[in-house]
This record gives sequence, structure tokens and C-alpha cells, in this order.
Amino acid sequence: MKKISILLLALVCSMSMMAQEFTERNLNYMVLSDNTVAVVGCSISGAVKVPETVAHDGKTYTVTALHEAFVGCDKLSSVKLPNTITTIGEEAFWRCSSLASITLPAGVTTIGEYAFSGCTALKFITLPQGLTAINEGAFYGC
Repeated sequence: MKKISILLLALVCSMSMMAQEFTERNLNYMVLSDNTVAVVGCSISGAVKVPETVAHDGKTYTVTALHEAFVGCDKLSSVKLPNTITTIGEEAFWRCSSLASITLPAGVTTIGEYAFSGCTALKFITLPQGLTAINEGAFYGC
């Protein structure tokens, strides 16, 4: 009986540690901390404006990162990012073959691996002065 109780407790703890995800206005979000979220997916084509904050279940979160946010969104033509973004995560814009230009906000310090890989139309990108890391393959295939 004691073993079953320990297993149930471990299961409950692991489930509570799983990342909470939700969708608002065609963007998918993952909770990173008590007050921040990352964009982790979309079902959008054309122009996209990522908000500074998003409300869900009575709580307001600040959008600080993009993690595989627009993977394969080949109809994505432009993105407006808020100044709250600090991280462009791995494969954030992977295979966004219609994205021609983007301006990264001043607070972005990191561009993850393969963040813009396969963005074959990407001709112009404005990088912030405080950028400290551009990881492997960030612009592979551009």
C-alpha cells in the first residue's frame, strides 16, 4: 500500500510540473513562470502581431519568448514582435518560406538554433544592439 501511495504522489507531482499550454487569438502559449509565457505555435497566415501580454483564466502573462512559434507557417508574411520578447528560441521561424523581413525588438539577447532556418524569402533582418548569442544554424538555408 505504501508503494502505491508513493507512486500516486509521484504521478500527481509530475503532472503538476507539466507545462500549461493554452490558445488565444490563434496563437498557442506555454506558461514559463508565474507571470510569463512563450509563443509555441500558431494557425495563422499573412501578417501576425504578437501581443505584449495575454490573458488566460483570469491571469495576465507577459510574452517574453518564441519557442517553435511559427514552425512551418509557410504563408506567414510578416511578424510584429513586442518589446517584451527577449528570446527567439529554437526553430521559432523554421521553414517560414514567405517571411521576407523582420525587426527583432531591442530586448532580444538570444537567437536559438535554427531559429530562421529555411526562411528562403528572408532578405532583411534588424538585429538589436544587445544581442549576445546567435546559435548554430540560426540562419541556415536563408
